[in-house]
Amino acid sequence: MMETVEKYHLQLIALGKQICEELYSVDEKFSLWVGELDRIMKDAAKQLEVFFFQDAFEVLQLSDEEKILAVALFYVQKKTGMPMQTEDAFKILSVNLLQSYRKSLAFCFILNGKYLSLSPVFVSYVEGEIPQLPQGMLFKFPKWENGSINSSLKEQAETIFSFSPESLEQTPMALVIDGPKGCGRHFFIEQILADQQLPALWITISDHYYTVQELKELVECALLYGAFVCVSMEKQDHSIVKWLSGFFTSIAIVTDSERFRIDQSAYHLLTVSLFETKEKKIDAFSMNLLQTNMNFEDLKLPELQHKQLRDICDMIAVRPKVLSDWEFGKKFSYGNGMSILFYGAPGTGKTMAAGVIANELQLPLYRVDLSQLISKYIGETQKNIGKIFDEAEKMECILLFDEADAIFSKRSDVSDAQDRYSNAETAYLLQRIEQYNGVSILATNLLQNFDEAFRRRISYMVHFPLPDEGLRQKLWQDIFPEKSQLGDDFDALALAQAFELSGAAIKNAALHSAYMAMAEDCPIGMKHILRAISNEYAKVGKSLSKSQMELFQVYHA
Repeated sequence: MMETVEKYHLQLIALGKQICEELYSVDEKFSLWVGELDRIMKDAAKQLEVFFFQDAFEVLQLSDEEKILAVALFYVQKKTGMPMQTEDAFKILSVNLLQSYRKSLAFCFILNGKYLSLSPVFVSYVEGEIPQLPQGMLFKFPKWENGSINSSLKEQAETIFSFSPESLEQTPMALVIDGPKGCGRHFFIEQILADQQLPALWITISDHYYTVQELKELVECALLYGAFVCVSMEKQDHSIVKWLSGFFTSIAIVTDSERFRIDQSAYHLLTVSLFETKEKKIDAFSMNLLQTNMNFEDLKLPELQHKQLRDICDMIAVRPKVLSDWEFGKKFSYGNGMSILFYGAPGTGKTMAAGVIANELQLPLYRVDLSQLISKYIGETQKNIGKIFDEAEKMECILLFDEADAIFSKRSDVSDAQDRYSNAETAYLLQRIEQYNGVSILATNLLQNFDEAFRRRISYMVHFPLPDEGLRQKLWQDIFPEKSQLGDDFDALALAQAFELSGAAIKNAALHSAYMAMAEDCPIGMKHILRAISNEYAKVGKSLSKSQMELFQVYHA
């Protein structure tokens, strides 16, 4: 195979020689050069699984002029080991483009005064070698070592690879691994990448100064070799990270627990914290990233609740200006945290609404597992709560406390030491929510269990009612995807009138009915939907009424 690759390299060198010898007649010869280059590429594609020259041209999206220039430079550098004079090189691009093109050279070209050359990264790639990189950069293929890192931390970190390219275009994400030096941060990232079969491309941010050309070579290397860019933050200088956001929608960052702000880095942050203990590295935080593509159009709520949620989004958006520009933060220095309480029956859209708010504000949403926070050991719960908020401050995210009544329930009378500490833990959580610079959403199914004193200290409360008949009809009408096959007997109004269901129950019934219909290889009919509704009733211990049973008989369900 190497002999075949060398054969095509020699053909390219021959073409490059022809180009250099005929620069005086670019206009007449250019189409012939392009034709010959195209012939070489097509022939190579038939003989080789991958021809790195062709791959590089496609990845870097080079124009025909840039491809011909690259071939000419390849010939000159192979023949003499020297660059080409810029004036000669730019004849290929045409003299008219010279001045403007100096400012927008493709990454594979290096302009150095009177000379132009191919970048070492490009040459290494087309020759199938490990890239030659500037000082402070390192390319490597990490090797996976089974069981070498904490599985729960690994799962949390790998969330960054589950985002779609479209969502990352809108919201670039950085996987941040923080913790003290020596706790295995670099190794952790490389194990994640090894599992994803991705090469790692490291850049260390220290006192070393990187030129624009060196940073361009980093970008070129990542594009050509399909590497994941990893930033080692030995110095808290965010300018390079911000520059990288113009090229990469996801990167990894290693830091040492110092505050790393989104507005400085231009990325939203997915942070995993490593802390060294005598026994092992542990996950100190019980937070799970919730992903959703839902927006306000998908949120089926009464008009009042819709308006409340939109108003809350608007207020959160302007909050920084109110506190800083209008100096309310100076006048009210304590208790400026934004806390929202969602309450209502299960399945009414509380968690979904939290996701919609996060999407609207373009902030990551983390669900806090309260069961993991509460400890039987005195003082441990407060310590866990403190870690959650310390971490959240660095990520600038929205925190969702689901089933919050578990910890915000009515305070007990102090009859023993355990009651006293339990009340203290609850008060401490509320204190941290009020101090938190971000947004906290608390969700509960049982408002009556929520302590009244705590309610008074919540910024906003939104009730999520069960949908009325009109909203249920709309839910039934919108729940089935366009490509699903609905039977002619589908009657959204009849379903809405007969069954008082939550939005989640309607969703479950629709999906269950689709499974049944697909198994029978027929459209989704009322008989399938009614059977699925019967299953939803059975799950909560409800019996069908006489009128509901009559509906089953009508549709032979």
